[in-house]
Amino acid sequence: MGGPALNDGIRRFLDEDIDGLEPLEVLLSLERASNRAFTPTEVADRVGISAANAERRLEDLHRRQLLVREQGAYRYAPASTRKAGVIAELAKVYQEERLAVIHLVSERALKRLRSFAAAFRLRQEGRDD
Repeated sequence: MGGPALNDGIRRFLDEDIDGLEPLEVLLSLERASNRAFTPTEVADRVGISAANAERRLEDLHRRQLLVREQGAYRYAPASTRKAGVIAELAKVYQEERLAVIHLVSERALKRLRSFAAAFRLRQEGRDD
């Protein structure tokens, strides 16, 4: 798991720009159909999530400059060619080694959650003094 296909560029991208499986699925769904824009409802249907979740994920990916917004719809259009190349590699790896990518994304999401919980505990302990 996590063999050579999950190179440093993909790992860095996942760490910096993808905070879970839902945004990954949303991004790759739009990457596969980059010639058109999709509404949140269309993305929800494509990915199997609620329209509200789709809209939150689309907005986040838009803020990260991976999508452009066009009259209430979103189209895959990374601001940098470097990121576009990494996402294309990621899409290929995801097709070939889905479990390795899912494992990595889940592992990193859990790590962030643990860091948040630890910070919260420290903050609470500081109040008890």
